[in-house]
Amino acid sequence: MPLRRAIAVGIAVVLVALAFGMDAASRESFESDARLVATQPHLSAPLVDVRNCGRACTEYVVAVDGREIVLDNDGALHDPRIGEAVRYVVDPEDPDRTVAVGEPENWMLAPPGI
Repeated sequence: MPLRRAIAVGIAVVLVALAFGMDAASRESFESDARLVATQPHLSAPLVDVRNCGRACTEYVVAVDGREIVLDNDGALHDPRIGEAVRYVVDPEDPDRTVAVGEPENWMLAPPGI
């Protein structure tokens, strides 16, 4: 029995470590997005599509210069309508990465689950 208990404890420790790691990564991503929103110019583009990509996942797509861009941090948006102007920023280190701006209060709180 001691071997089974040791294995169970080992598995529990690994699961807890993974959970803390995911929380830290989520917080780091949130903080990085918040810095971009605070420091980069806010651009605007019309929302052209809202895609349901699975459980608790929605993609917001804007049209910029004839191409479609999926915005990161879609949680910053609160039910925008197709055709509505949506504000976003571009990551200067990765121009293919865009972050939805949403409202200022979205960036004052920790991300969900943290």
